[in-house]
Amino acid sequence: MAKVFDNNEDIVKQWLKKYDCKYSGEMTRISLRKRNLNSIPYNIGHVFSSGYLTCLNLEKNQLKSIPDSICEITSLTELVLYKNELVSLPQDIGNLTDLIYLECGENKIKEIPESIGNLFSLVYLYIYENEIEILDDSIGNLQSLKEFYFFDNKISCLPESIGNLSSLINIDFSKNHSITTLPESFGNLISLLNVNCKEIKFDTLPDSLNNLPSLERINCDQDQIQQFKNIITSVNIFYKY
Repeated sequence: MAKVFDNNEDIVKQWLKKYDCKYSGEMTRISLRKRNLNSIPYNIGHVFSSGYLTCLNLEKNQLKSIPDSICEITSLTELVLYKNELVSLPQDIGNLTDLIYLECGENKIKEIPESIGNLFSLVYLYIYENEIEILDDSIGNLQSLKEFYFFDNKISCLPESIGNLSSLINIDFSKNHSITTLPESFGNLISLLNVNCKEIKFDTLPDSLNNLPSLERINCDQDQIQQFKNIITSVNIFYKY
């Protein structure tokens, strides 16, 4: 078994060296942004599963996939996959239970794994500018989530479970042009301060929106302002840009 691990370590060590990143078994951060990467060693997770690595930044590369072994690096608190060519995330990403910050914007991701609902420590979730059509109900399990940006996808409705995000402060679901209403549970977002729903044409809005005690600002198209005002009487800031 030791031989297998040593081989894994050698492969990863050489890979990091190739990109001028010095290997250490106790390294806490790896930043390989803008390195023209198109692949990652399949065994990278085996090597860094010891509990030291907290940040992995792979933004602005050409990655089409992420090895499943990434999900073995359970010490990760920050995972940055921004601006690659990813079409999916590892199914077991929910194993990264210490993750606080997950940035997957500007990829080609089509669906979010159900296991994402196990990321109970997650505070920041960015999955904007992808090709996502459905938000899994498990998203409602993210009780620590404060910022959720999923604008410019192909989502047609928000799950009822979104109302369980009691810590949510900022939400941006603009440019999901197929959305025509909001779930009744949206009114349960007691910490919500800011909503961005630009470029969305609502047919109806739930009366529960008037129950949002912390709401300060809604960014919406000008022709939608009156529709919100008909329901929300306690908010007088509608920011247009």
